[in-house]
This record gives sequence, structure tokens and C-alpha cells, in this order.
Amino acid sequence: MRIMKNPLIIITIALLSACTSVYDVSNSSALEAEIGEKILKVNAFICKVDERALFEKDLPKFRIIKNYGFDRCPLGEHITSLEKGTKIYIVSASHRSHWGLFHTDHWYLVGSTKAKGKKYSFYNYLGLTTNGVPPEKTETVALW
Repeated sequence: MRIMKNPLIIITIALLSACTSVYDVSNSSALEAEIGEKILKVNAFICKVDERALFEKDLPKFRIIKNYGFDRCPLGEHITSLEKGTKIYIVSASHRSHWGLFHTDHWYLVGSTKAKGKKYSFYNYLGLTTNGVPPEKTETVALW
């Protein structure tokens, strides 16, 4: 059969037939401690990242990232800066299981904060796994 002789066709079909399942895991024992009011332990940025992956669909358009000493967001468009001690509110945890050529699990926290009189909704990327279990070490440890 000709299709079996051309691995590019098989890879293309696998990529085109990819799908993502979204789960609210706010009540999971691994992530429930992350839900609620938090205080930033470090300076951070709210950034708008335009080139988001398919599995990030339906997340807020802004991402919170740690400030490693920059003046502005090193990733995407700079929206605002957050100082150490700022209150943030984590409202949910999301698990996005992506099936395509490979299976990956992406983990997020969704929250909001006020800065300069405006409310910003954001997501925090926790990490990637391939076993359906949240990553043991996450970026949240460095933020709050």
C-alpha cells in the first residue's frame, strides 16, 4: 500500500487528527492547595502571549511570569508589572490532555489580580507531563 511507504503522510494524518481534552482539576489533591488568595514572593509580569498552542485555547489571554530582573516582559507584549507582596487570586486549575502524534499533559492555574486600578485575568503554566499526573516541581513555588 502506497500510504505505508510514505511516513510523511502518516505523520500529517496523525497531526491533523490531534485533539485536546480539558479538565477542571481544581479539587484534585495535588492542586487544591494552589487555589485561593496568594501573595507574590517575587516580582512578576503580566504578559500577552499571542502565539499560544491549541491546548491553551480558552485560557485567559494574559500569562503571569516571574521577573528575572528585566524591565519588561521578555515573552510577548508587556501588560503590567507586579511587585513582590501583590495579592493574586487563583480560581481554578486546568489539565489539558493533548493527543496527536504524541500524548502530552499540560497543567495550568488560572487567576486574577488588580494592578494600577485594573483587573487582569491570567494563567500560569505549571508544566508538561506524559503520565496524567501534575508535575512535582512547578513554577508556582517560585512565584508565591
